[in-house]
Amino acid sequence: MADENTINVVLKVVRKANRTKYDTYSQQNVEMFDNVDELKEFLLRNFSVELSPATTTSSFNLGYIAGTNRQVVIANDINLAEAYSVAKAGWITLWAEAIVPPAVAASRGTKRSLSHATDDLATNPSGNGLNSSEAAGYESTLQRLKTKHSSNYPKFKLKVWAKMLTNSTHDSHDMPPKIPFFTSLKVGKVRGDSPSSTTPATVTTGAILPGSETSETDMTEQKGSSPFNDFATAEGFKKPRRNRSSGRRGI
Repeated sequence: MADENTINVVLKVVRKANRTKYDTYSQQNVEMFDNVDELKEFLLRNFSVELSPATTTSSFNLGYIAGTNRQVVIANDINLAEAYSVAKAGWITLWAEAIVPPAVAASRGTKRSLSHATDDLATNPSGNGLNSSEAAGYESTLQRLKTKHSSNYPKFKLKVWAKMLTNSTHDSHDMPPKIPFFTSLKVGKVRGDSPSSTTPATVTTGAILPGSETSETDMTEQKGSSPFNDFATAEGFKKPRRNRSSGRRGI
């Protein structure tokens, strides 16, 4: 049976031929990893065909979907913890896309400027989205939370707690943030589903699964019948008729 250290995953793989569409798969009772590479390795083992041509953790991008199809990249362990924090009814929605190397001809004879990402790594080698001083404060806060609460909360929750303390969206080291992630979320438990089901299942892209908003990354609106049209065609509703005389009466 699923416990608080597992979660159900909907995986949306961006199509190579058309990046505005994707194929959707799902798997239940997935371990909640503390490390991004560990999660990527798990996905490669279980979705190797679907993620092709990606073969290593560095050959595909990974992210999660929050809110109304807002795509967020999982670039570090903090992002991974944040992905777990937006789970709904024990489900999270991840997206993945294989990295296609640029054509050799495109870069031939072209001098490229130094990437801003290099500058970021120089000041923030931990790659956690924080500057050097914030990163030091985050690590110190995380270590303090581990000392006080490691027996009550798993590591990925403590990371979210530490991040919220670092960016001043929470102010207590003793009481966790008052969000469902800490208070009432029962991760990995889905009513009516068999806990032994771990086989990936291909789902048509038109279906909407728990934890996902739509099945199109271009976020096109789904068309449905108007409630007014439904009312007009409902059984028992008839258009009123006007009384018309069949002819003029004689005097």
